[in-house]
Amino acid sequence: MSFFAALRALDGLHADLEAMSWIKTNTEYDWCGTIRFEDVTANPARLGQIFDDLGVRTQPDVIAALTSLPALNQHASETGGKTSADKWADWHQWQREAFKMSFEKLELSYRYNTLGYDFDELNL
Repeated sequence: MSFFAALRALDGLHADLEAMSWIKTNTEYDWCGTIRFEDVTANPARLGQIFDDLGVRTQPDVIAALTSLPALNQHASETGGKTSADKWADWHQWQREAFKMSFEKLELSYRYNTLGYDFDELNL
């Protein structure tokens, strides 16, 4: 059941991306951009830049404390460091087909590619 709940969550992601598109084209709002969590975790200085962009004053020790917290996401260690392609290959055929169907129906591949995510190795 959790697999189907995760597929259902794709609808929520689709709605978020639709809202983002609407805000970008609506002149009443000032689109500030997209923040990818991967960018912040890969480059802790990015968090300081985000605070600066928002006009929030921070001290370097605050940024250091926030970015030195232990990892909350343990997925990589739980899977033995498998790549996305390895995890994809571990799925049953019906799971890959259900995911592909949902991903295509919601046109998420294109949207995620424009945000810098690469799904090519999954052959979607």
